Amino acid sequence: MEKSFILCGRRIKTMRERLGKACDLIDNEQWLGVFRNRQINHEKEFNQSVKMVKSMKKAGKIKNASHYFAKIWKKENINKTLKIVREFLNRQVSRLAEKREDKRKNEEINQFERDFNSAGYIKFQKMKKRFAKLQ
Repeated sequence: MEKSFILCGRRIKTMRERLGKACDLIDNEQWLGVFRNRQINHEKEFNQSVKMVKSMKKAGKIKNASHYFAKIWKKENINKTLKIVREFLNRQVSRLAEKREDKRKNEEINQFERDFNSAGYIKFQKMKKRFAKLQ
């Protein structure tokens, strides 16, 4: 026995509000529940996939964005999609960590340069040379 759901206007409106920007990529209102399920269970990956599909559409890499979006979130392709999107997110996190580390190192170098008394250091070196000549 196949389950069927009655989509009333209020339910559709609520799902569209919660799906947000992904609604632009969903053609058929009957599939709102499926995509809402994907959004609930895989929130980060779902949001990133929406951004990726929209940017691909804008760049002209895909013609039918809604078809592509439906295909990547299809039951058979969900594991592959999750793997790809998670790898992408992990790369982004790594890049951000590298940038933070570089910024921290630069701040340490700048702090050292600010704290370093170059005039005093030059005087100290001259004193060392004079002392070495005396001995």
